[in-house]
Amino acid sequence: MRVVPLILLALCASCTRERPGTPPEHVLLITVENLRADHTHMWQYPRHTTFIERPDDQRSLDLDFLMERGVLFHEAFAPSGSTRPSLATLFTGLPPRAHGLLSPGGVLSDDVPTIAERFKAAGFQTAGFASPSSPLAESGLSRGFDVFVEDHTEIVYRDGVPVDGLLMRAFEYMRTEFDPQKPQLLWLHFGSPAPPWEPKAVHTSTGLIDFQTRYVDAEYEGSVESNIGFLEKVNKGEVSLSAVDRDALIGLYDGDLERANFLLRQLLEIYKHHFEVEEEVWDRTLVVTAGLSGCELGERGYYGSEESLHAQGLHVPLAFHHPRSLTGRRIFEDLVGLADVAPTLSEWMLLEPFSEPEGRSLLARTDRERSLEPRPVIAELPGGLISARIDGWRLLLNRDGVAREGAYEVSSAELYDTANDPSELEDVSGERPEVLGDLMRAVAEWERRFPRR
Repeated sequence: MRVVPLILLALCASCTRERPGTPPEHVLLITVENLRADHTHMWQYPRHTTFIERPDDQRSLDLDFLMERGVLFHEAFAPSGSTRPSLATLFTGLPPRAHGLLSPGGVLSDDVPTIAERFKAAGFQTAGFASPSSPLAESGLSRGFDVFVEDHTEIVYRDGVPVDGLLMRAFEYMRTEFDPQKPQLLWLHFGSPAPPWEPKAVHTSTGLIDFQTRYVDAEYEGSVESNIGFLEKVNKGEVSLSAVDRDALIGLYDGDLERANFLLRQLLEIYKHHFEVEEEVWDRTLVVTAGLSGCELGERGYYGSEESLHAQGLHVPLAFHHPRSLTGRRIFEDLVGLADVAPTLSEWMLLEPFSEPEGRSLLARTDRERSLEPRPVIAELPGGLISARIDGWRLLLNRDGVAREGAYEVSSAELYDTANDPSELEDVSGERPEVLGDLMRAVAEWERRFPRR
């Protein structure tokens, strides 16, 4: 009588494992703050912010490579412009109101399980290396990692030689503790290009690369300063910027993004080539790349992401790279969010599933070419500020009538036709009341499903 249940269990296990190609054994998760989608070269941005040219015409292991050679979700959006809430959503599959980490300095409650805890329970060796713009160590987001290292400097040089910093610590871990014979979860987090943008030079074997003046005229003598106090004055309207000043700020952002991409390439090269069975380790690794927010660059007079409710501050790259098991189309236009990452990894790596997440596994789309059911992707800021996007429309709500110091004002309800107004500059709520009503009802249903903790 015991044979039948065992056979059924074996059959069920084989069904869950039925995926195209050879499944990955390791996961490399890369998260980047303020990674604005339309400022990546993959989005046809003219500057090489995420693409590194090589003299031998070979492809570099850069952000563009991961998006181009993997599966890219072109319409992915963050649940917040702040790092902690977005990371918590990526790690839990829940919106900020449900996991409770809603503010930039919030802490994830101990009773909310994370994807790292799921990996660890499944027998993975887990490690995280973060160089965040503001501390993460006390946020609860490091739970589940056997090793967690936070270093706010990516790399430290002495006499032109790298001696310390995030890159060196991550390399030391890969050299001494990373065991490619065990399943691995490795998380790499980059704080750049978070404001204020002051991209430092990087030493290379061929000399210094000056990212500070990469896209800023060397003779620029305007009012722009690379400090957070200056940006706060700009956002409050205490400092006026000329067109040249605004171009300089955008140039600093682009230079900082290119620097982060350059440093990431160093770590990816180490990961791929350090191990004795180098090709096998890389080929057995699923690489997940996610921006945690975009960055507004003065479209409404605001610079930054934490107060952003529009696409410039919430539209991010989301890519999955594992050519041995990802087949079919490479770019999907489905509307998705960072909440979809945890359920996707849970199904992909056969982990314990999350209970009633907001997100859903994207494997039905990547593996089986099934269209995803349209559903709103919603971002929320403290004080009842909500941004909801679905079917070519963007709804903004100011539930509590919050006055926003240092950011653009938001009325009680605003509606944007993103198909015809991709920059989201013209409020058409008065002209399309039926669309406004439909979206208001969708948000109300979402609020009912996920009450605030």
